Amino acid sequence: MAEQLELVLQLRQQAVDKASQRLQQVEQQLQTLKQQATALEDYALDYQKQLALEGIIGIQQRKLLVAYLSQVQAAVMEQYEKIAQAEQQVIDAKSVWAEAHRQAKAIEKLIEERTNAKRQLIEKREQQAADALNQVKFAVGQRD
Repeated sequence: MAEQLELVLQLRQQAVDKASQRLQQVEQQLQTLKQQATALEDYALDYQKQLALEGIIGIQQRKLLVAYLSQVQAAVMEQYEKIAQAEQQVIDAKSVWAEAHRQAKAIEKLIEERTNAKRQLIEKREQQAADALNQVKFAVGQRD
C-alpha cells in the first residue's frame, strides 16, 4: 500500500511541476505582452508628437497620418485585450498549481500518518514483547 501511495505522490509531484512550469510560461507571456503594449504606446505617442511637429501639411497627408495613428491605437487596444486574456490564464494556472500542490501535500500527510501509525504499532508490539519477556524472567526468578 505504501508503494502505491508513493507512486501516487510521484504523479502528484509531476503534476505540481508541470503546473509550475505552465504558470511560469503564462507569467512570462504576460510580461512580454505588457512590454509590447508599452512599446506600442510609446510608438503611438512619438508618432503623435511627430505629427504635431510637422505643422502645416496637406489634408491628404494628414488623413493618412491620422488613419495610420488610428491603426496603431487599435493595435494598442488589441494588445490590452491580449493582456487581459493572459492575466486570466495566469489566474487559472495559479489555481491549477495550487490544487495540484494541495493534493500532493495531502498525500504526503497521509503517507506520514500511515508511517507514524505503523511505527507506533511496531513500538507497541516491541513493548509487549519486552513486557512478556520481563514477566517470564520475573516468574523464573521467583521460582529460584
